[in-house]
Amino acid sequence: MKYTTGLENFQSLPRTRFAGEVSSLVGITASVVQASSLGPACYIVNAADLRPRHDGNVITKFADDTNLIIPTRNSQTRRDEVSHVKSWASNNNLQLNCSKSYSRPVTQITW
Repeated sequence: MKYTTGLENFQSLPRTRFAGEVSSLVGITASVVQASSLGPACYIVNAADLRPRHDGNVITKFADDTNLIIPTRNSQTRRDEVSHVKSWASNNNLQLNCSKSYSRPVTQITW
């Protein structure tokens, strides 16, 4: 059985065009194809095994965005959870973009 990706015609892959010149093709070394409609779907499939290490923490995924939600009662687990996500990304040939990562404290309001 032959495995196909649907990307056998590499001439149709997106390339950069500038000043009348077209960029050369470069091999894909990551597991998510960037700048394509396949990227978000590939990420969701690839990230199916990414789960939090500690009970009570939650990881949500949408397209190529991942959210790690840690309730206050588990705040002591945050370093371990971030380390776990970094390790998972490295093991899956992905790179965590720390410049787009942030912490946002959220408190529950009760009336």
